[in-house]
Amino acid sequence: MFAKLLQRDKGFTLLELLIVSVIIGILAVIIVPGLASGPQRARDAQRKADVRGLKNALETYYNDQSSAAYPNVAGASAGARYLALCTSTFPTCTTGPLSGYITTLPQDAKNSSPFVYQYAQKDATSTSSQVIACLENSKESQTANTSTVGYNTQQTIAACSGTANQTYAVQTIN
Repeated sequence: MFAKLLQRDKGFTLLELLIVSVIIGILAVIIVPGLASGPQRARDAQRKADVRGLKNALETYYNDQSSAAYPNVAGASAGARYLALCTSTFPTCTTGPLSGYITTLPQDAKNSSPFVYQYAQKDATSTSSQVIACLENSKESQTANTSTVGYNTQQTIAACSGTANQTYAVQTIN
């Protein structure tokens, strides 16, 4: 009889299994949404790095010009202004205004509207310029200046639309 008291049935009770299932469910609800937005955040980080790199190339270009101006691509259509920065076969940059300042013109990971990089100068004198990227993550908190005030109608850049949630723009002003 004493041996039966010491011997325990093998296995888990229904209550123990239910508690473990609830704990796993709670953890899954907390962790999975964070993992799902990981690729979006990675693409947004790359977009920001690309825009900052372009800003640096544009500022170096500006400083090297005797006329102190950014590349003037006002004659190009809205979609072609960015590509006009380097007129060689995309994405290499061997000819065009930015050749010598940047070796390849960055391309958005998605590379379909609205996820394409855009460029505009403020006016015909090109004393200011903007590079714009559309971000995917709606929780993005580091959006830069997105104002197009002063950019004439021909050169105004439309804000990101469709599946894009944020507009990230870097403005160069000298």
